[in-house]
Amino acid sequence: MAEKQIHVFWGDSSPGELLSVIGLGLDIIGAIVLAFVLFQRFTGTFGGRARSDDHRDWALGGTGAAFLVFGFVLQLLPHFGVGPGGTNGSRGWALALTLCGGTLSAWLIYRALRLVFLRLFP
Repeated sequence: MAEKQIHVFWGDSSPGELLSVIGLGLDIIGAIVLAFVLFQRFTGTFGGRARSDDHRDWALGGTGAAFLVFGFVLQLLPHFGVGPGGTNGSRGWALALTLCGGTLSAWLIYRALRLVFLRLFP
């Protein structure tokens, strides 16, 4: 009796796992963007912290939060039976492309939000 061999790397996956991988990539980008806000150099003052670039903080916070929320939503969709399955190889490519494209998108969204906040709150 011959057993069916399944290649470990290129095997099939369950439905929706591709969206989970993309959501994970977006969560990683969102967490890194939010970390930029947390680990900035602050100049201390006697009454608290002194910052003149609040627009940068608002833009980074909005961008990071948007990526985290969108990533978590994509990770939840497979639990409702939504999304393509793909193969393990396609999931690897999806994560790599999400990290590259997401990083560029995060930078563009950050720049756009910073301009909006500079116009709204001079």
